[in-house]
Amino acid sequence: MIVVPDESRAIHVANDTKYGLGGSVYTRDLVRGRRVAAEIEAGMVYINHPTYTYEDMPFGGIKKSGYGPRDRRAGHP
Repeated sequence: MIVVPDESRAIHVANDTKYGLGGSVYTRDLVRGRRVAAEIEAGMVYINHPTYTYEDMPFGGIKKSGYGPRDRRAGHP
């Protein structure tokens, strides 16, 4: 978990990676959490819950992330 001073920095930190499979936003304000989650460049973003998926379920993230039968290689653009 990375604690940041504001939502702008949270979005920057979350997006400052070559990967984008999934992420999580933790907040007391769900409206704010949804707004921040919408700005995160990831295939799925949870609010107040760790990122989770079933390992046998195909799922493709974005950037250099891939998961499951559809994306068995190291990642896709």
